[in-house]
Amino acid sequence: MSRQATEILIKAYIDAANIPDNAAIIALMDDDVIFEIGQGIRQIGTENLRFLLAPKASHMKEQLADAVIMSSEDGSFGAAEFTWKGVNNTSIEGISHAVGARFSMRSVITFEVEDGKFIRITSHRDMTEWLRQISKE
Repeated sequence: MSRQATEILIKAYIDAANIPDNAAIIALMDDDVIFEIGQGIRQIGTENLRFLLAPKASHMKEQLADAVIMSSEDGSFGAAEFTWKGVNNTSIEGISHAVGARFSMRSVITFEVEDGKFIRITSHRDMTEWLRQISKE
């Protein structure tokens, strides 16, 4: 896969995440995708990823803004750095936070690509900072 094709694939992921369109996100993945969201949370396969993504839109409205997309020359690896921002819509069980709390921070997602599909996605976000920003004062 070319560098340009990988960067187009990453842009499609960001665009789908911003809608959000979980079906479009899943369509970009290999069936056995490894999706790592930090803090030891790892989902393998599109079926497991579907369950992870399903409640997300009800909990928060998020945007991946001001993205800078880059990839390796052979297109097998790519990354996007962006501002992860949004607002919490509802309570999240086990997390003390204010409904309506806003958050904004720089984040990175790395991507491995094979045969035109993502085979691994790793999110690099400072979840401690996110919790600080959404916590009740």
